[in-house]
Amino acid sequence: PLMMKVFADELGSALSGPQQAISLASHNGDTEHIAAAQSILNESEWSLMQTPLDVPLIQFGRQVRRARRWFHCCSGEHAAILRGCHEKGWSRVGYTLPQHPLFGAYLDVLRRFLGKDWQPQRVARDGCGLPTASNTVSELSVLFAGLVATRHDDWIWNAMIEHPDLIGGFNRLDSTILKACDGRVIAKEGADGLLGLAIEHPDYPKGLGITIKIAHGWNPLATWHVA
Repeated sequence: PLMMKVFADELGSALSGPQQAISLASHNGDTEHIAAAQSILNESEWSLMQTPLDVPLIQFGRQVRRARRWFHCCSGEHAAILRGCHEKGWSRVGYTLPQHPLFGAYLDVLRRFLGKDWQPQRVARDGCGLPTASNTVSELSVLFAGLVATRHDDWIWNAMIEHPDLIGGFNRLDSTILKACDGRVIAKEGADGLLGLAIEHPDYPKGLGITIKIAHGWNPLATWHVA
């Protein structure tokens, strides 16, 4: 969700609620997810998207689908980044490179919550092809607490709680938490075995952030019990 704060002003008016939600998603690749992601761009722009080829995250029955970029769980994010770059007047060529203006703007978002002197110890390529900054588990918790503190500043919080099934999908823990907590909690699965929680709670006026990391990788049942 923090990546989209780079484009909070531009995409607040340019995208509909479902389009905003899919931009924040690590989705299953269901039909509704693909439709929402594709609707962000004109069909003539689809070839600009650089997500890796993938198949739907959770499938039923026999595997008959070939890998496509839109099936990747981050296709909505990539489509929104391309739309945001267009709205900002940034080049969309090389948007997955660390020298593109997107990554510098994203680091500025992180410094807003982690301190102006914060620097990542490592910069690497995420599984979706975008550059990513290393964070400790404690830093991620501070960042998710920041989502609570800034929930009224933009559309990100509302988009997640109003369209929970677009964030993850059927039988996904983050979507289940979003639906169960009456708008007081946002949850986001990411990386391998990672769950971030941003919680509105009277004992934590600046927001409560919780990060759960399963050491051996994605395990929905284990993450469910810990959460």
